[in-house]
Amino acid sequence: MRHKAWMSTIAYYVGLAALLTLPLHAGWLAWVPVILAIQLVGGLTISVGYHRLFCHGAYRASPFWHRLFAGLGVFFMYGSPLQWAVTHAAHHKHSDTDLDPHNKGARALLTKSYKNVPLELWRARRLLRTEKRLHQLVDGWYVPLWFGLFFTMLLISPTFVVMAYLPALGVAHLVGGLHNALSHDSNGARDLWFMELLAPAGGEWLHGTHHKKPGRYDLRTRWYHIDPGATVINWIRK
Repeated sequence: MRHKAWMSTIAYYVGLAALLTLPLHAGWLAWVPVILAIQLVGGLTISVGYHRLFCHGAYRASPFWHRLFAGLGVFFMYGSPLQWAVTHAAHHKHSDTDLDPHNKGARALLTKSYKNVPLELWRARRLLRTEKRLHQLVDGWYVPLWFGLFFTMLLISPTFVVMAYLPALGVAHLVGGLHNALSHDSNGARDLWFMELLAPAGGEWLHGTHHKKPGRYDLRTRWYHIDPGATVINWIRK
């Protein structure tokens, strides 16, 4: 397994550039709903797939959902499920210490790089037990899989790539950066449920609850909490 955060950093900056220059294109407003819809899928991919299924095994799902979320992770340039699970497990183990691989504050908005990333697969054993061939394939072929997907989209519809896909990447990775920047304070992980309205992340803004109970798939503890990821999980779990 190799850490490929450089691809997420490229997606972030290229996506932001595409987003900021979107108004320069004729008819750009018509693409805004498409961008937002793609971003919502991206948030659910991280929250429902990479986070609660792949990393924590908070619920069981059929092989179809493993394959779909792994494929969507390549689409959004989130890194392979194995890489993401190991990095996130290190975050839980070393949260709010110098060994935490996640960037905090303004740095989380400037780069997608991670520090102190453990490249061993100790935390990914659940994935290798459930869908071993799938996750080894995605991890080993992550870069060519993305390039193949990108050039296929480019051949089919360059307009979609420029007007929707790249801007949506920028938004998706910006939301991830905001989450890393704001979800911890001096007291540790915290719930910012209202941020789900401003920067949808599939329920990830209930971060304090998640750190208290990482194996829980429904993060809502108050009637007003917003966790669309839990709703989707109720539809797809075994």
